Amino acid sequence: MDVNKKLVEEIERIAKEPHGKRLLLNIEEPTRYLDEYREVWKLYHLSKWRKFKRTFKFSQLAREILQPREDEKKYMYERLWHLLLEYRNSPDDYFEIQTEDGTYSFPNPLSELNRLEMLYEKFVRIFTEIKNRIDFDFPTEEYSGSSIRGKINWQKTILKSRMNFPLEFYSKIQERAYETPENILLILCVEWMYKDAMRVLGLEFSEPLDDQQTSHLDEIIGKTKDILLTFPYSSVLNTSKRLWNLNYREDPKILELEKTVRKRLDAGTIGNKNYYELLDWIIEYKELYLDNVTDEITTSRPITSIEAQDYIFEAWIFFEMINFVERQKGIRCHLTFGTEDGKTGMGRFFAFRIHGVDVTFHYEKVHTRPAGDQKPDFSVMVGEEIIFILDAKNFSRPKESIPKYAKDQIFAYVATLNCKKVSFIFPYMEKEPVEDPGHYTMYSMKMTPEPDFLKNQTLEKIFDIISDSVRQLKS
Repeated sequence: MDVNKKLVEEIERIAKEPHGKRLLLNIEEPTRYLDEYREVWKLYHLSKWRKFKRTFKFSQLAREILQPREDEKKYMYERLWHLLLEYRNSPDDYFEIQTEDGTYSFPNPLSELNRLEMLYEKFVRIFTEIKNRIDFDFPTEEYSGSSIRGKINWQKTILKSRMNFPLEFYSKIQERAYETPENILLILCVEWMYKDAMRVLGLEFSEPLDDQQTSHLDEIIGKTKDILLTFPYSSVLNTSKRLWNLNYREDPKILELEKTVRKRLDAGTIGNKNYYELLDWIIEYKELYLDNVTDEITTSRPITSIEAQDYIFEAWIFFEMINFVERQKGIRCHLTFGTEDGKTGMGRFFAFRIHGVDVTFHYEKVHTRPAGDQKPDFSVMVGEEIIFILDAKNFSRPKESIPKYAKDQIFAYVATLNCKKVSFIFPYMEKEPVEDPGHYTMYSMKMTPEPDFLKNQTLEKIFDIISDSVRQLKS
């Protein structure tokens, strides 16, 4: 068995023992000194995680295995994707995260299969709510026949009759018509997902899809196929089939159909407002660009990678910061995060102007000094002077103290880079202490990857420290 897989299984086994999970998650790692944990530590030293250049502690690995925090990962990933689409300079730009197990590129169509799963789950909810109260028209049609239906048009019935008592009656009747633009669009969305998932699953990638991705694609294919086979309104299906082979991103007929649905919603013709959600969902789906995936495009998949979570946490904070400066402070930012061929020689940073001074906020900039190179997660600079350093630590327990190795790293930044203001950023922390021994100030801040977390409070603190530092430079 692969040593990495064996290590994961051993950690999961130990966690089931009394106090096992608590000891494995302890950031001080007391298990390394206990004989009964000798085997798990032996496996750890042989594993890929121990060989990483960047510190990846045993307790970090245990947390990612035992406390996967899937909802938080999805939130970070979706926010990162959304902000990248908003702030990148062109559709060909992408943001690279270099880790020991690979290079992750955002956005990349193949790496977004996990987003397909998220959008599929979102669609199932929208589809269910629409189907339970599906919209229909009530057109008036003329009826003629021997039975009486609706209100009889006696004038026409008598005129058409050749006998004293009419054998054929004419009337106006109303019947439900489900073949509406909004229902046709609903079924088209199902067919888009089915077609895209089928095509991607059939491609032969040099880097094969993992079991989780294959399983998700199989589920999407199966469920969407089932909808197409069992949808109760055959007229809707038959009409939609005329549009199945059209390019859903560009074809005028598809775009006109979407406009028609929105007009009918705005006019109140459609009573079920969940169709608004369907239109919003279509915008998100078209941003996936799964129809552009070929077997020549491949990349690692960070959301399923244990070791990539720290990097995603950092990238999420970086883009939340630029979004805060632009949206909340109304200050125009200029973002640079590599070139179109993926090289990051230009660096990854955004620049803005405050108090008449140009400020750059860097992600993983290497600072060369006689005492050695330093690469903080974030360094804020005015010219060549570093005014603020931030170090993101993706620790998952709310009550843990800052470990010694992390503090030593911050102290190295203070001494080597001559920076007087430094800060940790944690996802969880009950208090946010400030240490000020005189020659430097060390902050601790919280950025929790949850939709309800008031992240602007933390981003405001960071911005205020930058602002105060710039004022001090000018004085």
